Amino acid sequence: MKLTFKSITSKSPGYRADIDGLRAIAVLCVVFYHLGSPRFPGGFVGVDIFLVVSGYLITQVIQGGIERGEFSFLSFYDRRIRRILPALVAIALATSAVAVLIFPPTGLLNFGKSLLATACFAANFYFAHADQSDGYFGNSSPSQPLLHMWSLSLEEQFYIFHPVLLLLLNKRVKKRYMSVILLVCIALSFAICLWGTKHQRVNAFYLLPARAWELLIGAFLALSPLPRLSSRLVREIAAVAGIATISYAVLEFSIATPFPGFNALLPCAGAWLILYAGESGSSLVGSALSLRPVVFIGVISYSLYLWHWPLIVFIRFITARSYFTRREACFALALSLVLAFLSFEFVESPFRRNPARFKPKRTVWAACAASAALASLAIALIVSHGLPNRFDSRTREILAENEARKQEWPIPEPCTNYRTPLHRYSDVVFCEIQHSSRNVLFLGDSHIEQLYPVVQQLQPQLNGEGVVFATASGCPLTEHLNNAIPGYYCDAFNRFAMRRALSSDIDTVFIGFFPWWVWSFGQTCQSVDSRCINGVSPDQAEHQVIHDLSSEIRALRASGKRVIVALPFPRFDMQIPDFEIAAAITGERWAGGYPVETSSVRIREELQDVAKQTGSDIYDPKESLCDANRCIYQVNGISLYMDEDHLAASQVGILRQSLLKVLVQAH
Repeated sequence: MKLTFKSITSKSPGYRADIDGLRAIAVLCVVFYHLGSPRFPGGFVGVDIFLVVSGYLITQVIQGGIERGEFSFLSFYDRRIRRILPALVAIALATSAVAVLIFPPTGLLNFGKSLLATACFAANFYFAHADQSDGYFGNSSPSQPLLHMWSLSLEEQFYIFHPVLLLLLNKRVKKRYMSVILLVCIALSFAICLWGTKHQRVNAFYLLPARAWELLIGAFLALSPLPRLSSRLVREIAAVAGIATISYAVLEFSIATPFPGFNALLPCAGAWLILYAGESGSSLVGSALSLRPVVFIGVISYSLYLWHWPLIVFIRFITARSYFTRREACFALALSLVLAFLSFEFVESPFRRNPARFKPKRTVWAACAASAALASLAIALIVSHGLPNRFDSRTREILAENEARKQEWPIPEPCTNYRTPLHRYSDVVFCEIQHSSRNVLFLGDSHIEQLYPVVQQLQPQLNGEGVVFATASGCPLTEHLNNAIPGYYCDAFNRFAMRRALSSDIDTVFIGFFPWWVWSFGQTCQSVDSRCINGVSPDQAEHQVIHDLSSEIRALRASGKRVIVALPFPRFDMQIPDFEIAAAITGERWAGGYPVETSSVRIREELQDVAKQTGSDIYDPKESLCDANRCIYQVNGISLYMDEDHLAASQVGILRQSLLKVLVQAH
């Protein structure tokens, strides 16, 4: 087969190279975002660019066919199937093969469910249901090789309704009113998007009613109700404004940005302006987007989008890390590009270049058969509960125990203040263990929460003292900062928790937190009444927390309280249960090496200084978990941790003696 390196439509009269260039921008944004590049924190908006372009091009196809009297649903879906399905089936089969080889039963079971949803073009519904807390940005997403299929399902659902809408408009409405009706549909969908982003953010992200406006604004432009930009200067301004708004979204947005909502307007408007400017003639931006290397990426963008994400998931699984080293990122990018090109040339192109070879009815039946085959494979994985018999009994035991570790959250759910609206003191949950007139208050984030089981066991030995837990996961310990991800009330929590710490029944305050902002760039903000007013850097966050912690401890000491400052728990560069799972499946340790403890020495020293300066005692969990050379993280292949830095509830008893010692010494 002769390699073409060209778009299938490059010889069509209306072909625009700048649109392939725009696709290149979109897919590269997504790829670099998924690779974890800190330079592209808002790269996820590449999908929004794709949606606008898709709505624009598909409407041109449908409307052109209607106006020529040539449109038929059979030919339309024949074309869609040949465009979408071959590469999708190829990636689904390849991903299934790798998942069967390396995933544990639980992971393969979940993969089977996502494969079934993908085969039915309902992946967006599945992923919306699978994680209603954070959805696309949640902790479970990086383990889902078919997560990116949500956008394809969304588009295919749009393709069911959109031809019907255009046919009805052409038959029932005068052409000059068609764009008005489209504007009404856009406004309605955008209103749903705004409401959903505030009240049902996950559904607003994944589901068509809140996303249809992005496709429809492309459709609106395709119907050409707007005058051409005959002035070169105006075209240049429009195109530059388009690329500028896209750039702003890619560079300034992050997982903390409320999305889609109003923020989705920027990348969508940017794509729309570039498409609009290109309709009337050339521009500098259009010329840049039409450069051959850029167009080439756009030509293979569909296959690149399909292949890159499963590769990333599998590499993460093998290395048991949530991030890439530079070498791993370069390898993943290069392999994605190679596979995308091969997929384009040998899977996509044969089905698209010679449409006469494929009769539409046969294409539709073949599509049904392919979907049924994928669904059957998925059902087999689900019914078999992830094919556990692939492994011997000892390996199954190790996998099951490490999988169980990942679910061992130590504190009862009613005892937490995790992403709970906190507007008044009475909204805060203070979880008590044997309340008395003298209590120890455990104050902090999830790293204090993890102590709950062992503290519950120790309480009878605390010389009559009761215990109160005041914790909020993911919150810096200060009244002036908040977690920038929507739904956190960290500043309010700390204000109310400090009020509780100063109560007369509190005798000792045990304070601890983990400096997660050091590894979570762009996730911390200055706030007022739990509303972010501007972002802060990790260094700024560290300075604010240490300063406020010192002030709070001084206030507690002045009130006669005993204070114990807990130093940070060990943190590893790998998810320990996942590392042990990968090691058990492969029968060996991977080239990436063993987990390395990465806690910040500087922050440990700063906390020790604060404790010394305020006359506080120190609790160091490393006394129980580490020796001079290393920190323990597993026993006989079973993780002590539930992730990279939280002990599993069943294992936290390892801290019993050191914790009892410091609590009793505080007297």
